[in-house]
Amino acid sequence: MPEGRPTEYKPEYIQQIEEYLQTCGREQTKLPKRVDVALLLDCDDETLIEWGEKYPEFSATLKKVDHLQKSELMDDGMFGGKEINPGMAIFLLKANHGMVETERHEHSGPGGLPIPVINVLTYGNTDPLQLQSQRTKPASDPRFETSGKIPSPQLAQESTQDNLSDQPTGKVG
Repeated sequence: MPEGRPTEYKPEYIQQIEEYLQTCGREQTKLPKRVDVALLLDCDDETLIEWGEKYPEFSATLKKVDHLQKSELMDDGMFGGKEINPGMAIFLLKANHGMVETERHEHSGPGGLPIPVINVLTYGNTDPLQLQSQRTKPASDPRFETSGKIPSPQLAQESTQDNLSDQPTGKVG
């Protein structure tokens, strides 16, 4: 390839590229490529770009090379083995149609039912939500102070013993 001064564009290059495209295809196992066009015309990639910017008919021919290449890649990727290639189908949907792969996570209980929720209230818990619920208990129960403080363990133990003494003992008297 000549270096230094740029090569001169010739209108007959379009016909040479059209003839080159006739040698490409699946049957010929040859993919149309710009690099082959550059080798055919004895120039580099930058020169092809410059000619495409300066000569609209040459630009259209280069686009044809690109489009044929893209079409053959897509067709061969989809049906190259006579069956649809799912990976290629996914790629084309993402690349050409803005599709995005997503994952969906669904949480459910046994048999697809809602997840059962069990509320557990433990005595002496320092969780603020538990303290709030303790404030709403009747004031007559000494275990729950209206100040929002957690009752002392001694008071809680006494209250439990009181409840046990109220239980029937089984004696008839």
